[in-house]
Amino acid sequence: MIIGACWREKGEAFFFFFQGIEKQEMIPSWDRSQLLLNQHTMSKICVFGSSSPQTSEVFRDAASQVGKEIANIDGTCVNGGGKFGVMGALNVACRKANGKILGIIHQKFLDLGGGDMEITDMIVCEGNDLVERKQLLMQKSDCILSLPGGPGTFSELWDAIVNKSLNFLDMGTMPICILNVDGYYNGTLEQMRLASTEKLLYGNLEDYYHVETDPVAAVQWCNEEVRKLFMAQKDCHSSAMGTTSAATKKSNLEAALNQANTTNNQNSAKAVES
Repeated sequence: MIIGACWREKGEAFFFFFQGIEKQEMIPSWDRSQLLLNQHTMSKICVFGSSSPQTSEVFRDAASQVGKEIANIDGTCVNGGGKFGVMGALNVACRKANGKILGIIHQKFLDLGGGDMEITDMIVCEGNDLVERKQLLMQKSDCILSLPGGPGTFSELWDAIVNKSLNFLDMGTMPICILNVDGYYNGTLEQMRLASTEKLLYGNLEDYYHVETDPVAAVQWCNEEVRKLFMAQKDCHSSAMGTTSAATKKSNLEAALNQANTTNNQNSAKAVES
């Protein structure tokens, strides 16, 4: 049975993924700015969040609003492909609103029955850890939105923040938003404030992440930040093309002048010989 399909940017290859037959191999990092230029401006928002069936209704409601809003902006909801907790509510709401979903799941979770099998585009990862899956979640997205979750969500969020701060996976400008539902991330935010106070951070707090408390506002912030990035990179690309064009014109002019000088010199030599 086909779980889903995926393709590598830059036209490297096309893969179909079959349950129990083919698995996703690691995709190397690409130039994120070029990827943004090659795609339309609809955001691919990666959502981190719980997979626990015991997730509270407050958190599931917030996830539902996020999923619906991603569909409303015609974005793509990238997530871990789970059917329970925050991920489950997110996917159900996005699907009901006719939104696009890309699931990236580890085979172990499928084996345990935790996968949302209604997702039509699903990348299945293997391995003895979640490193590959986390990297694909980030590589396949334009921005990160972290909702309440457990240790897996914490790991994903911190990996994203570290990658952004060190510009790993071309994530140096990737927007990261923390949706602080019902004060869930208060402890995390306080820990980062303490790290800042103690001069343990290389940048300002706002360099690492943005915080919202409203689900719709969080999605809209992500979408607007991606739009700004797209426009800035488009302008840089246009400027670079203009510079290249000017340089080419200058080079052509110099070549024409050199050719003209050579011709004149040859004509002068012939005149002297005559």
